[in-house]
Amino acid sequence: MLLTKLAVPCAVFCLVGTAYAVPIGIDAANAASNGFSLDTTDNTGAPGGLGSFGFVNCPAAPPVGLGSLNFQTPPGNGDQALQLRFSGFLGTSLSSITTLSYSTFAAAFNGAQLPFLTLYVGNTGLGGGGGGDRIFFEPVYTPVQGAVATGVWQTWNVLTGNVITDSTGFPPISWGAYLAANPLAFLVNDPNPTFAGTGGIRFASGNSGPGDNFNTNMDNFTFNSVTSRRCLS
Repeated sequence: MLLTKLAVPCAVFCLVGTAYAVPIGIDAANAASNGFSLDTTDNTGAPGGLGSFGFVNCPAAPPVGLGSLNFQTPPGNGDQALQLRFSGFLGTSLSSITTLSYSTFAAAFNGAQLPFLTLYVGNTGLGGGGGGDRIFFEPVYTPVQGAVATGVWQTWNVLTGNVITDSTGFPPISWGAYLAANPLAFLVNDPNPTFAGTGGIRFASGNSGPGDNFNTNMDNFTFNSVTSRRCLS
C-alpha cells in the first residue's frame, strides 16, 4: 500500500496495495467508508484535541506528486496528538510484510519526534503466550537512515529500522529481532474501545511536551505491493 499523490490541483494521497484494483479518490466525504479515520486527541488521549489536519499541496517537493497530509498542534499543546488510522490489512501476519515505509517533512517539531507509526498486533507467537502488543516506529531511533531534520522530505524503512514495543520497552530493538521473538504476530484492531474498528495501522504527530510545536507532513506510505492504488485527496 503506497500513500502518495496524483498530479491534480488538490492534494492527493494514493494508498497502494494488493487489496486495491483501481485508483479510487478518497476525501472527507468518503474516507470513513474506505477505512480511513482522522482523529484529534487531547493530552489524556481522549478525543477532542485542538490540533488540525490538512490535505495540502507541497511542502517543498513531496516524494511523489503534489500533495501530502499536514498535521499541526497549536502552540502550547504539543502534548495533544493528531492521528491518521487505516483499518485495512487486519489479520496480516508481520512475517508476510515485505515492504513497510513512509516519508515525512517537518516545518516545525521538537528536534526528535517526526510523524510516527504504531502497529497494533496480536502477539500469539511470544513465548507461546497470547495477548496484544503495540509496535512504535519513530525515525529518530534509526539514525543509520539519517538524522531527523526540518525542511526536507525523508523516507523511513520500518523493516530495516528499530522499534519500541509495549512488551520490550527501551532500548529499541530491530524489527527483525521483534519478528524472531513473535513469529505469529499479526495486525489487529486498536483494542481501545474509543477507537473500536479503526484498524491496526496508525500514524500520529504530537504526543510530546506541551511546549513542543508540531507542523509536520507525511506521504508515500508503502505496505507490500505497489501494483494497485487508492487515493486520499
